[in-house]
Amino acid sequence: MKKIYLFALALIFISTLSFGSSITTNNAKDEYSDESDIIVEHLLDTESSWNKSTLPAYIVGQPEIVIEKVIFQPGAQSLIHLHPVISAGVLLSGSLTITTDTNQVLHLQAGQAFAEVVNTWHYGKNEGKVPAELIFFHASTDGVPITILK
Repeated sequence: MKKIYLFALALIFISTLSFGSSITTNNAKDEYSDESDIIVEHLLDTESSWNKSTLPAYIVGQPEIVIEKVIFQPGAQSLIHLHPVISAGVLLSGSLTITTDTNQVLHLQAGQAFAEVVNTWHYGKNEGKVPAELIFFHASTDGVPITILK
């Protein structure tokens, strides 16, 4: 039951995001409360990853949502890897560069949301002088890895 609840929360979060722009709604009382002091900021709403590839259909099976906090120290670079599942992230602080094996590049700044590439080899690197902190949401199926190293 816990996994279904987390899955529903993640879907609500992901479905309220808007890619490439920020839309702030100051009157969220119909959606979230009787009060009008809740601000909803749409961060991402997309059917494609940051490199414009269409996201694949969800994997059939028991849904599993994985949420990770990842911190890249200045100069840190991840190993080359891929995600076989749909993933989305929000860079909370710093800057991060993601590069695919075909040299497609995404430069992220704090506050930006993105849909990660699926089944594409890539790595992330913090080329800045402060830690890059991000939250990742992976929509997986129980038993399917969220990351595969090359």
